Amino acid sequence: MIGRLLSASRVCLAALGVAAMASQAAAHPHVFVKAKAEVLFDAQGRMTYVRHVWQFDPAFSAFATQGLDANHDGKLEQSELKGLAHTNVTSLKYYRYFTWLSIGGKQIKLKDPDQYFLRVYDGLLTLYYQLPLATPTLPGTDMTLEIYDPEYFVAFTFDKKQPITLYHAPAGSRLARRGSGPRQHRQDVVPAMKSCISIWRRRRATLPAIALWLIAGVSAAFAVQTPFGIATPDSTSPAFTGPLGGLFAWVALRQAAFYHILTSTLADIKHSDHAALLLAGVSLLYGIFHAVGPGHGKSVITSYLLVQRQTARRGIVISFAAALMQGLVAIAVVLVAAVILRATAIGMTQTTDWFLIFSYALITAVGAWLLWSKLTGRGHHHAHEPGHDRDHGHGHHDHHHDHAHDHDDACGHSHVPDPRLLSKPLTLSRAWAAILAVGIRPCSGAIIVLVFALSQQLLLAGIASVLVMSLGTAITVSTLAILAVSAKDVALRVAGADSPTTERVVRVLEVGAAAFVMLLGLTLLGGALAGGLPG
Repeated sequence: MIGRLLSASRVCLAALGVAAMASQAAAHPHVFVKAKAEVLFDAQGRMTYVRHVWQFDPAFSAFATQGLDANHDGKLEQSELKGLAHTNVTSLKYYRYFTWLSIGGKQIKLKDPDQYFLRVYDGLLTLYYQLPLATPTLPGTDMTLEIYDPEYFVAFTFDKKQPITLYHAPAGSRLARRGSGPRQHRQDVVPAMKSCISIWRRRRATLPAIALWLIAGVSAAFAVQTPFGIATPDSTSPAFTGPLGGLFAWVALRQAAFYHILTSTLADIKHSDHAALLLAGVSLLYGIFHAVGPGHGKSVITSYLLVQRQTARRGIVISFAAALMQGLVAIAVVLVAAVILRATAIGMTQTTDWFLIFSYALITAVGAWLLWSKLTGRGHHHAHEPGHDRDHGHGHHDHHHDHAHDHDDACGHSHVPDPRLLSKPLTLSRAWAAILAVGIRPCSGAIIVLVFALSQQLLLAGIASVLVMSLGTAITVSTLAILAVSAKDVALRVAGADSPTTERVVRVLEVGAAAFVMLLGLTLLGGALAGGLPG
């Protein structure tokens, strides 16, 4: 019996692992930058500046410049781009300007930009800025300049012939280039964990205080910041680490490729008879790979299904409803903000951030409700089996307790969900909170694609693309939901569904899943509010 329970526990934990894994995937790129860098030296051969020239991809260029043509002359002057340039460099400070300069492994401190501006060339937005070194420094024999986004929301590519130029460098200086792609995420969560361990050892704090301290530390690490002040990332999950890090890196690269094909196909749809069909196929694949990346939606849905003991079929329905809602919200944001109100990218980002905060708050509320219902026994439906009262010596054989009721007893009743409850049709009144918590936050990638389609006068094609993306997202999320529910069903069959001990193990795991949803919501909400309210 013990062996069966251990096997059941492992499978149930695997089911919860599917839910947890969904929030551990690394980021996926929505911004593509073609970068050049310049290192400037003074007369003494010391490095003084690192200068950047970053050209954005067509889709992000269209999104970033939305609503900035104040005089409506069809051209963007430097004066019209001045405010956006300031927003860009101010927001980049959080990410250390994606620039790491070191000599012999020792980091060299860089100051904030003293010069920066934006230009538009051939429809592509280009950012120029330079970072002074805090102290002019000799390059030594092992100077390294790294330019990358640790979270891979921004994908950098470099000129193959001359990615970095050295101006007035000492004679004999040479450059060696490394590959680019997904990189290791910063480990901001480690100091928070060390602080909690230190507090625990001193025994001066209660467990709730430690939990709040840890949530605050993790929230700071997961703070959702916008690299360029526009297009908030879908998440800031730990990047390509762990046993599945290689898989997630491969997925991110595939998604980047699909994104390029999608935007180029959208731009060519006017001139090709087959572009519409290609756009539909690429949008579906993009949605499938997009959902493999980060996002709290998969975690919330799978955890909700496990705690509520829903069937795989209902998991599919909830997954598709949430994905469709996410796409419709993105469409609504663009139609109202960009088409009707002529809002800028900054305004649309602030609107999206409010949706994000509401989503995280709702996740916290859903998790708290699930946890409360499990701890109090409310919502835990089980049924007495016909004839069980003979085993208890009950004398009322005409009453078989076929009804489902909400109490907790350990007298050996069957604790599996009443089949009649599971056979009832799923209604929005039962699942609306989970659907709303996941679907209310529109994807930044979908908004960028829609604004790009608007700039190409192809808004209807962009809307169709986003809806197909939602279908692809739903396929991936529902697959994870099926895996989680199936793993739990297997666990119940292994251990014996009618066993009271099995029920206790399952209840403990369900409480853990409910607590996971609540803590996830608190962590994400804390991260979203770390920089203050939008606007």
